[in-house]
Amino acid sequence: MRHFTEYWLIFCLGLVLLPAPSANGYEESARSKKAVWSGSWWPMRHGGITGPLTKYDKEYGKKAVEWEKQNNPSGPNIPSWHGFCHAWSASAVLEDEPTKILQSRTQALTVGDQKGLLAAGHGDDDADFFGIRFQEGGDPDDIEPTQLWDALKEHIKEKGVPIVADIEPKEAVWNYPIYAYRVNWTPNGKTGVGTIEIWFADDSVAKDFVGLKSLYKKYTFEMKLDRKGRPVKGSGKWTGQSIKDHPDFLWFPTKAKPENPEVEYPLVKKMLECAPPTEPEPHPQPQPQPEIPAITPPELVKLIADQTSDFMLDITVDKFDGGMYEPGEKITISGKSEKSGFLYLIGISPKGTLTVLYPQNGDKNEIQAGSEFTVPGPNVTYSFSIQSQPGLYRVKAFVTDKPLVIGGWDQETSEPVLTNSGSHALDFSNFRWNPTTEEVTGAEVRSIWNNRTGREGEDVKKRFNLSRFAQDEVAFVVKKPR
Repeated sequence: MRHFTEYWLIFCLGLVLLPAPSANGYEESARSKKAVWSGSWWPMRHGGITGPLTKYDKEYGKKAVEWEKQNNPSGPNIPSWHGFCHAWSASAVLEDEPTKILQSRTQALTVGDQKGLLAAGHGDDDADFFGIRFQEGGDPDDIEPTQLWDALKEHIKEKGVPIVADIEPKEAVWNYPIYAYRVNWTPNGKTGVGTIEIWFADDSVAKDFVGLKSLYKKYTFEMKLDRKGRPVKGSGKWTGQSIKDHPDFLWFPTKAKPENPEVEYPLVKKMLECAPPTEPEPHPQPQPQPEIPAITPPELVKLIADQTSDFMLDITVDKFDGGMYEPGEKITISGKSEKSGFLYLIGISPKGTLTVLYPQNGDKNEIQAGSEFTVPGPNVTYSFSIQSQPGLYRVKAFVTDKPLVIGGWDQETSEPVLTNSGSHALDFSNFRWNPTTEEVTGAEVRSIWNNRTGREGEDVKKRFNLSRFAQDEVAFVVKKPR
C-alpha cells in the first residue's frame, strides 16, 4: 500500500454503448479465467518482505534486505496501512499461485517465502490505470460508476483476466485483486438505478495460506439514460453509502518491475523453478483451500442485528447485563447454547467500532449443546478490558451450524489492540478494514441499533448457507476515568 510510481497513466475508455435493459432490467456478470489467490500484504511495521528477501540474498549474494531496511523501514511509527498490498495484488493477477514447499539451490522455500519473493518482483510494475488516485483536493466521486463498469467488463468479461482496485476513496491505498463482478440496473424514468457487486481476493491470511479467501462488496449507483433507454457514458453517480465508500481507481499490471534495485525479476523466477524437496520436511506441505467466502463488514452488521433465533442462546458478562466497569477492569463473558455449533463474540463500542473477541488464535470455537462456556477460558493467556473510551458497550454473540470466515480478520495473523495492562481493548477494532469502510460500518451499527428490523440478515444467512442460527447480546457501561 505504498505510493506507486511518480507518474500516472490515465487511459480513456472507448465510447462503447452499454446495452439497454429488457422489461425486467439488465444484468451482466463475469468471472476471470485467470485464477487469483490470497496472500499476505507484508505490512511494513513488521518488516515488510525482508523475511523472504533474506533467502533471496543468500541465494544470489545480493543486498535486498539492506535496501529494504533503509528505504522501507519498519517499526510502530510507520503508518499502519503501509505495506505491499499493491505488490501482492499484481503478483496474484499475473502469476500462478505457489502451492508447495520447494528446495532451491541452497535452502527450502515455504509458500510464504515464494509469495513474498513474487511480491518483491512486482513492487513497481508498469500498469494501465482507470480513474485517478485521490489526492487532497481531488474528486471524491472518482472513479465514476460507468467507468468502473467498463474497466471490469474489458478485463474480466472480455479478456478473462483479473484487475486490481484501490477500495479506499481517500488518501490511503488499499489494493485488492478483483476476479468477478455482477452489474444490475433497471430504468426509472430518465434514470437507470443499479448495483455493482464485486468479489475480491482478501489478504488477511497467514503467509503460507494456499487458496482464495473471497471478499464481497456491493455498491449502488444511478446514471442517465438516452432516448433509447441506454446508459449515457460518464453520467454515473454513486448513491447511498457508496457516495462515501466506493473504489478510488483500478489498475492492471502490464510488466513486472521490482521497486528494490537489488531484486531482479528473472532471478526471482529462476529461484522459484525448483523441485519439491526429496527429504521429508519438518512441516507437511500446505493443503490448498477451496474458495472461501468471507463475511464482510456490512454483512456482519446485518447478521448481528436482531435476527429470529432458531434456538435458545443466552450470554452475560461477569457483572451481568447493565453492569458498571472501571476503565482497565477485566471483563469475562459466559453463556449457554441450546444447540451445538460455532460460537462468535463481537464487541461493539459506543462509536460503533466492531472487535472480534472470540475466537482468538488457538481457540476452538465449536461448542456443545447445554454446556456453559466462559470467554476468556481458563487455559488462555489473553483477557478483555476497556482502554479509555467510556460509555455503553455491547457484546453480540451468535452461534451458527457452519463455521464462518471473517473478511479483514484472520485468527492467526490479526493482531489485537492491547491496553496498557496487555489485555485486548474492546474500544478499538482488530479488523483490517479500510478507513472509509470502518467509518461507514460504525454509522450503520448505530443506525441499526436505533431501528432494528433484522430483515436483511436473512439474505446473509442464505449466502453462507446457515440453516441454524441463534443470537443474543449483553450491554454494560464503562465509567469515565476518575
